[in-house]
Amino acid sequence: MNLTSIEVRQVSACSDVVNFTFFSPDVAAPSYTVSVQPGPFTMASSGETVTIPGKKFVMVRFEPAATYDFAAGTPTYIGSESITPKVAASVQRVQLIDDSEGVVVWVIGLSELETFETLTTANPPALQITMHR
Repeated sequence: MNLTSIEVRQVSACSDVVNFTFFSPDVAAPSYTVSVQPGPFTMASSGETVTIPGKKFVMVRFEPAATYDFAAGTPTYIGSESITPKVAASVQRVQLIDDSEGVVVWVIGLSELETFETLTTANPPALQITMHR
């Protein structure tokens, strides 16, 4: 499963959506784990602590997943590894912290979080996380 894009958007005064879109020849929904986690967070590649703005954090782990198509020899995700939305109800940053050995992990830093819900789609394979403050 190869990540191709990430979209962050405000959907109401109290809700934001982060959408992760993938490419897979099998056209299946991504395998994922979404959980609220305390900081601090560490970059898997360097072991360095990364500061992510926010008071609440949602960790999103995809496995197996990658941002690079090894068969074609090209990246599939060419966006930023640190996304700061211009307009959002609560999302302050979406930060890549791991992209190694078939695992891709992002942390979403939020100013507030009351609840979140997930929705997957199959064509294209995607995970949508709606966060409410």
